[in-house]
Amino acid sequence: MKTIHWIMLLAVGAAVGCTEQQLEKARNDWNTAFGLEKTAPGPDANAKTSKIKLPPDVKGTIAQDVTLQATGSRPVSGVGLCVGLVDKGSEEIPPSLRTGLVNYLKKRRFGSFSAGTAGVTPTDVLRDRDTAIVVLHAPVPLGAPKGTRLDVFVEVAPRTSAISLEGGLLWQTDLAIGGASTGGIMGATKLTWLAKAEGSVFLNPFIDASKPENASKLLRGRILGGAVVSQDMKIRLQLNKPSYSTARRIERLINERFPHPHSTGEYASAKSANLIHLTIPPQYRRNYWYFLDLVMHLPRFSSPGAYTQLATRVAHDLEKPGMNHQRLALIWEAMGRSILPVVRKSYTSKNPRARFYASRAGMRLSDYHIAGPVLKAFSEAPGEMRLLAVDELGYHPKFLQGLVHLKALLDSTDEMVRVTAYQSLHRLGDRVSVRRYPVDAQSELRPSFTVDVVDSKGKFVVYATQCKDPKLVLFGRPVPVDTSLFFDSTIGNVTIYGAKAKPAAEIQRMDLRLKEIAALMNAPKLRAKPKTIETAKTAETTKTAETAKTAETAKTAKAAKAPKDPEADLKKLVAKIRELKALYAEVPKTPAEADALRVKQLKLEATLGVVNAGLSRAEKAILARDHLVAYRKLPDGVRTTKHFYIRPNLLDLMLVLGNTPRPDEITGRVPGLGLSYSQCVGITYRLCKQKIIPAKFVLQDLPELQRLYRNLPTDDVRLPPASDDAADRADADESAVIDPNATR
Repeated sequence: MKTIHWIMLLAVGAAVGCTEQQLEKARNDWNTAFGLEKTAPGPDANAKTSKIKLPPDVKGTIAQDVTLQATGSRPVSGVGLCVGLVDKGSEEIPPSLRTGLVNYLKKRRFGSFSAGTAGVTPTDVLRDRDTAIVVLHAPVPLGAPKGTRLDVFVEVAPRTSAISLEGGLLWQTDLAIGGASTGGIMGATKLTWLAKAEGSVFLNPFIDASKPENASKLLRGRILGGAVVSQDMKIRLQLNKPSYSTARRIERLINERFPHPHSTGEYASAKSANLIHLTIPPQYRRNYWYFLDLVMHLPRFSSPGAYTQLATRVAHDLEKPGMNHQRLALIWEAMGRSILPVVRKSYTSKNPRARFYASRAGMRLSDYHIAGPVLKAFSEAPGEMRLLAVDELGYHPKFLQGLVHLKALLDSTDEMVRVTAYQSLHRLGDRVSVRRYPVDAQSELRPSFTVDVVDSKGKFVVYATQCKDPKLVLFGRPVPVDTSLFFDSTIGNVTIYGAKAKPAAEIQRMDLRLKEIAALMNAPKLRAKPKTIETAKTAETTKTAETAKTAETAKTAKAAKAPKDPEADLKKLVAKIRELKALYAEVPKTPAEADALRVKQLKLEATLGVVNAGLSRAEKAILARDHLVAYRKLPDGVRTTKHFYIRPNLLDLMLVLGNTPRPDEITGRVPGLGLSYSQCVGITYRLCKQKIIPAKFVLQDLPELQRLYRNLPTDDVRLPPASDDAADRADADESAVIDPNATR
């Protein structure tokens, strides 16, 4: 981080004999980096310095005297193991990573007699195609406190042959500066480990895996909010000119503005003439950048006259064009409620930007009765500040008018307004308008993702996040799913069909049964059965004759029968399955024919066990109405999971697709199919595109700051402006993609 004042550059330049032109260039480089005006060379060739003109949002604040320094700006990395890839993983183990990975798996007790895994060695796990070795990267933001969540970039390790990371789950591993380049994994002593990462891999849901040009995209993904910073990153203020008195003055200003709850505690501590250490207050830990902004915009002096003069100058600058209104308003927010009389004068300004930022500053200073209606007016009128106003209302639970207004905005015709209003209501803790359903809540990790259902009377919208918190947001209760669908996807090998599409779906299921039977008939035991069966018949005949002679009873001889021929039984089963397929393919012409055909189907279904036994009362009730059916092909490509009977709405479908396939400890029932968030998003997008779900699909865009730091709250109003990330939606086709943070 560039922190050297140009005056220091002059001193260094003089010591090494730099020319005046070189010093001028260095001075202007520093000015450009920090937003200051360049200095033009004066007519006097002997002039050593020129007066710097400070920006209005810096002038009069402690940013004149100090530069913010924080550790943690360097990216952390590591090596991990991704599991759950079925047969899309890799058998190769890079030699440089073998030792670290084997030790890592030993810590997870593979190859241990006491853990019952003696038959599965670490090498067996690494060579299983269900796993893949991956490289992880996650930039830790400046000054991030302990517990901050980060998005993690995941990529298949070089010199391995994995095909795809779809459905993958990363086992917990550690991240450090240089962790990947050194081949370190899970707590090597020579590295400083700063974060832990785990979770399911998120791939671009728009990727068409059938296209060869997309093969490389399947080898890269992200784990949303998958890393957690394990220690506080240090934050310091460095004085531009070392001075004990200035350091003590700034320390006092910060501690007076942010008092510690304990009389002996303090959040700012001057350690020397040029360094002040900062600690983030608990109430700002989830929004620490805002705290740092307030600190840097505190006035340099705290006398009443200086405060009033600075507040008045800010109000004057807000009226000028080309000003950084957001940064200027931060000076007011840093000063506190004492300057509200000055701020209120700008509530009625004719300049809309000045009026907006003044009302927002007033809200943040708890001036709800006067500033609230002004901010609410901005959220109602179209314009560049509308989304900012809607978002800001979500930070003020005491402003009850804002809560009512946000609920009304859920029915807006503008999708961006609806999404932003939802985020604000969720932040306010409204559990009436926004209901949350955790998916895979039985997981050892946090929930795989959540489904939020928003009570809205507007058009159906499905909003999917791809930063930090994985969640699907459904606008409309409930979002219906057309029961005429027949969806057979390579995404998770899932088949979903509605009651109206049952014949086609059952024909496919019968084909799978035929494949399963063919595999059984080709098994080694059955291929050798003619000789085995003949030998068994001969032995049984001999035994029967001897028994008859000994007992001298024909009854005993008659009772001894040869064993059944398993091949003949399988052939009969094949015949019945083909008969049922033919019945499904028939198209009745009259209601009477339809009833007769259904009776025949039911008889054969009962014979073959097509209908799952042991249905619960709820499942029987669902079957009696219009419904969906979902199941998943097992890794062998032949067998399938049990069938799930689902009410025809998107919420119930997502709960079944995403919930863990582990049996419940009490009921013993399997709650779901175990798909990842990425797979659920991909299926939802395709169903929306095919009009099976009558909703507009919206994928959250990646803001600029998320690309840089990846851990800041996605619903934080105090972020810099965002920009499009075309790479993450290159295959979006006709889908709608909006970013509710785009104007922040």
